[in-house]
Amino acid sequence: MGYRTSQLLSIVQANVRVFVFASTNLSGDAIALTFVNTLSQMTRFALNN
Repeated sequence: MGYRTSQLLSIVQANVRVFVFASTNLSGDAIALTFVNTLSQMTRFALNN
């Protein structure tokens, strides 16, 4: 996934949930559209896990 150890450690220590959007082939607009279209599903997932 390409994460640095310090980034993962920070997430674990903060005890937060994160979603990572990563693509070398999508534009910012395409990532934003994907985010908007999946926000309710991501919210449900985060609240139930």
